[in-house]
Amino acid sequence: MSFFYSVLIILATSTLTTIFSFWRYRSEKWWELKVKTYSNIMESLHYIKKCNEMDCNNFDKMFNGPTDENGELLDSERLVVKIAGPEAIQLLHQKSGESFEEIEKIIDVSSFIILPEAIHELHKLKVQYSLPFDFDEIESRMEEDTKLISETLIKLSSIAKMDLQTLPDKVRDKFKKY
Repeated sequence: MSFFYSVLIILATSTLTTIFSFWRYRSEKWWELKVKTYSNIMESLHYIKKCNEMDCNNFDKMFNGPTDENGELLDSERLVVKIAGPEAIQLLHQKSGESFEEIEKIIDVSSFIILPEAIHELHKLKVQYSLPFDFDEIESRMEEDTKLISETLIKLSSIAKMDLQTLPDKVRDKFKKY
């Protein structure tokens, strides 16, 4: 009879250990997925912001600035390329476009990963950023967009910190160096 109880205790213990191990593994993987998603959001917003800042900083020069050898104002693309270099400008604009696509993808498919507040902030950014504007208002619009992106970065940083506090201390300590 004692052998039967011993086997029963061993089976119960191993079953509980397996269940708890699986639960811990699953929660750690879920947390890593959240970290990756929030990191992608922050990186994407960073590139969009940098592209906007570059365009804002060069706006006055684009429309009131230098002329070419024929005395005509340099158009925006030629001037920005002249100021920063063609490869840097092309890469930044390409990265900004890819980043906005990443933000749209996250809005569409990541609502089950990150907090609804984060999706809401991204959606607000997308709507505001996509509003039409007159060419006469382009400089102020670019400044508003840059400010909006900066504010969104700050809000999402707070939301991410709050969301990622749900991880057990032992696992969170492993990621503190990042």
